[in-house]
Amino acid sequence: SDLILTMTGGHKSVILNAFPQYSDRVYTLKEYAQAEGNPDIADPYGLGYNDYSRTAEEIEIYLKKIIDNHKDNIK
Repeated sequence: SDLILTMTGGHKSVILNAFPQYSDRVYTLKEYAQAEGNPDIADPYGLGYNDYSRTAEEIEIYLKKIIDNHKDNIK
């Protein structure tokens, strides 16, 4: 893969521990979106519908930000 986006810093660490040679390709979603603060997307596992909905909205926000940040490179 050219780019690997993870939901959390923990996920990123697991990948980089197994494949350190890909450190230039692995980011948290929020890190790649150049967001400030906590790099993790909240995990709604085991929670209710509203929690999953909030997580989906958060993912959408950062994906849109990535698209805006990289629109000149998207073909």
